[in-house]
Amino acid sequence: MSTISLRFDKETKNEIDKLCEKLGISITNFFTVFAKKAIREQAIPFEVSAKDTEYSYKDMMLSMKKMQQKAVKNGTADMSLEEINKEIYG
Repeated sequence: MSTISLRFDKETKNEIDKLCEKLGISITNFFTVFAKKAIREQAIPFEVSAKDTEYSYKDMMLSMKKMQQKAVKNGTADMSLEEINKEIYG
């Protein structure tokens, strides 16, 4: 095991403590999950949220998939932004 020290202002530290408590994990686990996912994806990996939202990520992805299927069915899936704007605004 290795140790990494992070410095936060007091307000940020308090907020991350609250978030980790809501998520039911320690700060160490929070950053370990983040680091492992970032390494695997070679990017800033994801949003972890404790916010109450009207729609879940799953709901949003399902809606996006349905819109994509409609676009394919309507023959508009490969339209450029310029073509879409021209279609909308004439």
